[in-house]
Amino acid sequence: GKLDINLSPSTMTAVKATQYSPSAKMGLQMKRRFWEEDDRIFGGHLYSNLPFGEFSYPSNGYFGQKGVLLGFYGNGRMADLVTQPVKNRVEHVLTHATKVHPQMRQEFESAYAVWWERMPYSEGAFAGGGGGGRGGGGAANDRLAVLGTPDNRIYLGCAAVSGDGSWMEGAVSAGWKQVKQLHERAMKAQSSQ
Repeated sequence: GKLDINLSPSTMTAVKATQYSPSAKMGLQMKRRFWEEDDRIFGGHLYSNLPFGEFSYPSNGYFGQKGVLLGFYGNGRMADLVTQPVKNRVEHVLTHATKVHPQMRQEFESAYAVWWERMPYSEGAFAGGGGGGRGGGGAANDRLAVLGTPDNRIYLGCAAVSGDGSWMEGAVSAGWKQVKQLHERAMKAQSSQ
């Protein structure tokens, strides 16, 4: 929606009406798998009222030397984390997660954080308002119909235009739809020659 591209006014309106989730994710690498060794937790999720969204334990690599916890998965704007430097985001999660696992700070090794709305050219995790029973409706379905229709020689094939904003599945579905439309257009042009 921010690119200078030659789209029709109706397509550009639909592009600009597409909203993206402010989801964010953080992995926390630990020196040892203390949740297994100390707490006998083998996979699953921690559900709490702590401000870090979903917190998950790996369901693989049991009894390995190290492990990565999903320390944050949720709205990246939670606790105004989107505006914070990565070290502050990590500190936020460690501060709250140690309320459940006091040994976490001692076992913490490194972290990786992705706040998709801060990523250039992405600016969001996945498209919302998909239609097809996924929180959409009339306006969302109209938007998707416009985005799914070729605009002159431009075919949009990404999860945001699929009606299923679930990233890869939606992107493959939308891409496949556009390949079919392009093929039909090419075959029609060939048969009229």
